[in-house]
Amino acid sequence: MEGLDGTFGEYFVLANHLIHPIPDSLPTEKAIYTEPLAAALEIPDMLHIRPSTSVAVIGDGRLALMIAQVIALTGADLTIIGKNADKLKNFESFAKTNHRDGDTYEIVIDACGHPSGIETAKNVVRKRGTIVMKSTYAGTVNVDMSYFVVNEITIMGSRCGPFEPALKLLNMGLVNLPPIELWDLKDYEKALASNAFKVGFKF
Repeated sequence: MEGLDGTFGEYFVLANHLIHPIPDSLPTEKAIYTEPLAAALEIPDMLHIRPSTSVAVIGDGRLALMIAQVIALTGADLTIIGKNADKLKNFESFAKTNHRDGDTYEIVIDACGHPSGIETAKNVVRKRGTIVMKSTYAGTVNVDMSYFVVNEITIMGSRCGPFEPALKLLNMGLVNLPPIELWDLKDYEKALASNAFKVGFKF
């Protein structure tokens, strides 16, 4: 809007409550994880997870790692269901990575980013359990919805989450994530081709 400061201020403005100060003690390289960590925090914000709850996270990537660390803070019995042995090593200090056929869980969180996630969740969630859908992907899936009805399974969608708690956890060092890989703009091709946990550009 005209006369207001800010990036693209002539097109839109943001409410003050959407601005979150970063503590001076929190480096920018860690603060950059605030938004995705907030998305992970949305799960315990919308669903009570007790220390006695058995929880499984489907996926071994970036989002799964953030979600798993948040769930681990509840003291819940946590298992990671993934396919990449190297990535699963990132979870071994705070979660089980040895899911066995036949194991079931009260809460199952799909964070694999693949259409197969809902089918895997269906196979490992207990009767009257809860599936939290965190994955987003293009396309559709074909599942037997009557199974969820007959077994009284709750399916919850979960998107964005609270920034302030995310900043607190990062600042307190309670969630540890691999350092961001920073590149000069001239090396953008290498940056885009990188397989690092998270990539950014130096300014």
